Amino acid sequence: MNEQNEGILEDALFSFFKISEKNYSMNLFLDSQLLGRIISLLDYQNFKISYFALKNIGNSSTQKLSPDSVINTGLFLKLTRLIDYNKESMRKEAYWTLSNLAADSSIYFSHFISANVFEKLRNTLKMIQNYCKRSHLSILQYF
Repeated sequence: MNEQNEGILEDALFSFFKISEKNYSMNLFLDSQLLGRIISLLDYQNFKISYFALKNIGNSSTQKLSPDSVINTGLFLKLTRLIDYNKESMRKEAYWTLSNLAADSSIYFSHFISANVFEKLRNTLKMIQNYCKRSHLSILQYF
């Protein structure tokens, strides 16, 4: 993808995020095909594209994504990789999304255990700045 197309994709993801942030009914437009495409963008090398894809998914997870879609699309595994990302803002969004998923269903508990999320959370809490700690801790209240 060339730089111009990346810019258009960044703008589209940002716009969709801002609209869905204010109007949760916009998340109804996230059908499984579009959601799958957005999930695939989590692996994209352009930080802004990956970051706004994650923010869109975070908003969608508050609309109760089905556990099957979270697991079958590889979202859960991608989120657990993103909590090790080198930028704090990405880690914070990944934890926030995982927290939203944990609030939606206890079905993910075994996935949290097998992916070592709690150990990563503990280590992250030791390293990061105070303003992120609240969002990381919110994941624990659901277990």
